Amino acid sequence: ADDIFKKLHEAEKLELDIILRADVQGSVEAVVGAIEQIKSDKVVCNIIQSGTGSITSNDVQRAGSGKAVIVGFNVSPDAGVNAEARHAGVRIKTFRIIYELLEFVRQEMLDLLPVEYREVVRGHAEVKQLFTLNHVGVAAGSIVADGTITMAGKARVLRNKKVVHTGAFSSIRHFKDEVQQVTQAQECGILLTDFE
Repeated sequence: ADDIFKKLHEAEKLELDIILRADVQGSVEAVVGAIEQIKSDKVVCNIIQSGTGSITSNDVQRAGSGKAVIVGFNVSPDAGVNAEARHAGVRIKTFRIIYELLEFVRQEMLDLLPVEYREVVRGHAEVKQLFTLNHVGVAAGSIVADGTITMAGKARVLRNKKVVHTGAFSSIRHFKDEVQQVTQAQECGILLTDFE
C-alpha cells in the first residue's frame, strides 16, 4: 500500500525539463548545482542534458521531442537555431547573470502550477423590496449592510440562510445612475444575470 501512495504522490508532481548550455565546464557545474538547490514540493526540475558550447540544432530537436526549455549561460545559439526553435515551438533563453537564470527557472516552475482561486467576501447587501425596471428586468432594492458591492465581483443570493443563486451582476444602480460599486449604508438596485 505504501508503494501505491508513493506512486500517486509522484504522479501529482509536475516536471520542468531543461537543456543547459554554458561557456565552460565550471559554469555548467555551478548552474546545475544552483538549480538543484531550488526546492519545490510540487514541481520537479530535470536537467535532461547539459554541456559546454553554443546552443545547437541538436539541442532544439532534443527539446522539441520532450517539450524542454533550452537555457544558455554565457553562450549564444548557432546561426539559424533561433528560427528553427521558433518553428518547432521551443523556447531558448540566454543569460549572462546566474541570478537572472535562476529567477527564470523559478518562474517557469511556478507557471506550471494551476492557478488557485480563493473566495473573498467583499460585502453584504440586504434586499428590502423588488421592483421592475422597464426593458431591464427585476431589480432588488437593497441597502449595503457592510463592505462594498462591486460589478467586478459575484453575487450569492441567500433566502432563509439557504443559497438560491450564485452568479454575476448585470447592473448596479444608485438612484437612477448605473454605477460600478456601492458602499456601506448606500441604497442600490441590484440586477443579476440569469436570475430575478
